[in-house]
Amino acid sequence: MSIRLVKSFTFGNYNNSPITWLVLKQINNRVLLLSEDIIDYIPFNNTKTNTLWDNSSIRSFLNSEFLSNSFTKEELSYIIPVENTTTVKPLKNNCSFKTEDTVFLLDENEVKKYIPITKLKSSPTEYTLLNTFIPVKEQKATVDEKPVIHHYSSYWLRSNGSLDKTATIINAAGHIELGGINLSSSAGLRPAIWVTLDLVPQLPEEAEE
Repeated sequence: MSIRLVKSFTFGNYNNSPITWLVLKQINNRVLLLSEDIIDYIPFNNTKTNTLWDNSSIRSFLNSEFLSNSFTKEELSYIIPVENTTTVKPLKNNCSFKTEDTVFLLDENEVKKYIPITKLKSSPTEYTLLNTFIPVKEQKATVDEKPVIHHYSSYWLRSNGSLDKTATIINAAGHIELGGINLSSSAGLRPAIWVTLDLVPQLPEEAEE
């Protein structure tokens, strides 16, 4: 009998707010999760040097501060470290590298493979809207001197952009921007993790997806 999993559930917290995770893919006894919302706006890298995912400050943050502050010791036991392969542009050079990650960003291939089209767009959490810097291009005109934010916003992937010192993003329209944006710019954060199957709630047999 096949196991039917919920489409989303909460697990861990960030800045005292529960994190809602989308269930993207089950492979044997592990499940790939992606945060449903943009939980923060941060640079891909804190300096303007030409940096890839393996040496980026965003990877360091996710696998240290974010990991230790967002999950209890018991919750951490459900998260599975994985070996990720990241392809480096230009593709004609056939270059890639591997990293051991507990928390990571999806790359272009994983986005196309795992994220439903309806879930490519993502909105900032209330905390993100109220407490972090919103990129200027994500803002509309002001109303009563307060910026009105688009419902959807851009977020980082771990793939490098086609230009130097850039990383790829999914823009507010839900499209991959292959050219990327500057590494030191701020964009949305949607972390991904692999967890053990027993963590993810199952649907009752009679439930509709």
